[in-house]
Amino acid sequence: MIKKVVVIASLCLLALPLTTNAYNNGRWFNGGQYSEVNGNFVGSKTDIVTTANYPAIGNSHFTCAWTMLADHSGINEKFAQVGFVIDNQYTYPRYFYGWATNGRSSYKEVISGVGPARGSTHTYKIEYVSSSWEGKVDDTVIATKSISMNPGSTQNYQENDETVFIGTSSDKLKFTNVSYKKSGGSWTKPSLSFVAEGSSSIDHSNYNSSGYWQSWK
Repeated sequence: MIKKVVVIASLCLLALPLTTNAYNNGRWFNGGQYSEVNGNFVGSKTDIVTTANYPAIGNSHFTCAWTMLADHSGINEKFAQVGFVIDNQYTYPRYFYGWATNGRSSYKEVISGVGPARGSTHTYKIEYVSSSWEGKVDDTVIATKSISMNPGSTQNYQENDETVFIGTSSDKLKFTNVSYKKSGGSWTKPSLSFVAEGSSSIDHSNYNSSGYWQSWK
């Protein structure tokens, strides 16, 4: 069984489509890449293939990768995301489920005691199940939360604070088998828009033909 603990500290947050920076609790989150598609969604999932090596994390720094469903329709966005995070508290990555019900100031997380091994592939999925938003890694539920939202955006993101990054030019992080689901529909490969923020790099030249993209710094 995956060990889980609820924490309040914000590690990985919503990617802002119109800026390279997202400010929360005294930090600037200003690096990474994301892909985005808009619509009315009940599910978002992706496979993330981890790198052969993970970065060393200094004090108060972090990096993470995730898939998300977000509702931007109101003044304060709502969202649910699932992925993995590497921070300075541990020497290994951990799975997490993050959510907000009333803007970023309401953000909370459930963090697992384990995470993906180096060079491994796992499926990360957010889906509306039994009136709640369920976050899973492969077949394991990380958390399920009741959030009153109508997601109009699905995002897949490698996020960092511009000091550490997962992946190098010779050892890249890979997103593949990305799909979304609308109410009553089936899982569908989206047409995506891609953004590389800060000093990060992204290669999505193989997405249309082979369904994957890679990121690094």
